[in-house]
Amino acid sequence: MTIAKFGKGHHLHLIDGSAFIFRAYHALPPLTRKSDGLPIGAVAGFCNMLHRYIEGNTGADAPTHVAVIFDKGSHTFRNDMYDQYKANRDAMPEDLRPQMPLTRTATEAFNIACKEVEGF
Repeated sequence: MTIAKFGKGHHLHLIDGSAFIFRAYHALPPLTRKSDGLPIGAVAGFCNMLHRYIEGNTGADAPTHVAVIFDKGSHTFRNDMYDQYKANRDAMPEDLRPQMPLTRTATEAFNIACKEVEGF
């Protein structure tokens, strides 16, 4: 396998996966999978947003490399720096929780790298 060098003419775009997920969740009505009732609205919206992002980025500044970055968990280095970080934020909606791993699988299905790092 040959690994291409990253340099002039290459553009890396990092997508905030968690922001895409929450935006999709709040933008769409609740959707469920008919076979088992699993909530999938945020996953569907996430996939639509990711597809539009990929298809809509053309021209000289279009990404040659893309990765989706996800929040690993609730505690990050920001909590250590400021104990009130996200203190007023509501808990994750229960119907969103089972959709989170599906968005990682969907990202991989798009053949896009996805990354989560503990503490970030």
